Amino acid sequence: MRRLNCTYVSSTSTIAGRIRVFGLIFTGTNASNGVLGPTIDLRNGSGSGDLLIQVNGNPNSYNGGVVYGSVNTLDLPAEGVLFPDGAHVTLYTDCKGVSVFHSGGS
Repeated sequence: MRRLNCTYVSSTSTIAGRIRVFGLIFTGTNASNGVLGPTIDLRNGSGSGDLLIQVNGNPNSYNGGVVYGSVNTLDLPAEGVLFPDGAHVTLYTDCKGVSVFHSGGS
């Protein structure tokens, strides 16, 4: 059995250390422009690192789109996504926050 940590992020920040991300739970506000829902980028190490996970919310899309104003989840493969240099999390306008489920870190 694996032990997971949960880090809540409400503004752009970095989860330090080598981590493996297994899932996300996030909420969005009502879209300020009426089109886009919450958008989240997770990059390796820093804001200019490789983009490894992106949630691109579109409330008008039922094919993988994110519903704003509700709680959403993103399940990842069982082995997770490795961030060798930590995960830099960027939240855009319509994202209130994200809980990142991960192992490792400092």
